[in-house]
Amino acid sequence: MLTTPHSLIGMVVITRFPNFLGIILAIVSHFLLDFFIPHWNPHLYTEFKQNKKISSSSYKLVILDGLIGVSLTLFFMWRLLPDVKLAFLTGLGSFMGVFPDSLEIPYYFLGYKAQWMKFYADFSHKYQSNGVFVWGMITQILVVLACLKVLL
Repeated sequence: MLTTPHSLIGMVVITRFPNFLGIILAIVSHFLLDFFIPHWNPHLYTEFKQNKKISSSSYKLVILDGLIGVSLTLFFMWRLLPDVKLAFLTGLGSFMGVFPDSLEIPYYFLGYKAQWMKFYADFSHKYQSNGVFVWGMITQILVVLACLKVLL
């Protein structure tokens, strides 16, 4: 799943459970979405296996998606001010929602080839619930809209 839905789910979870449990649930939400909700992703794993690098279009999409996720996180953190604690927890929930994917950044983008990273990338790829582009994007749009409804 793209970064933005993961980020928003993490924020929703932490606003419902603004404590350590919420942090854990934000991480767990990542795997639940990736493994059980059919979705579309850029095919970083396949591109990397075949070409030893990520395509320009996938790279641009990852950057754009990341910027949207960060922008939404900052927006919702700002809306919670002056409650600094809840604003911080919301940012943390967002980060924890995407944390499992962030573990793959050194592997795909920085050339770091530790064995545990390869294992994790293989594991993550193997258990993704991939969908075709149209339906895979529709599920993500629905997740984003539901999260925005809850957060707004």
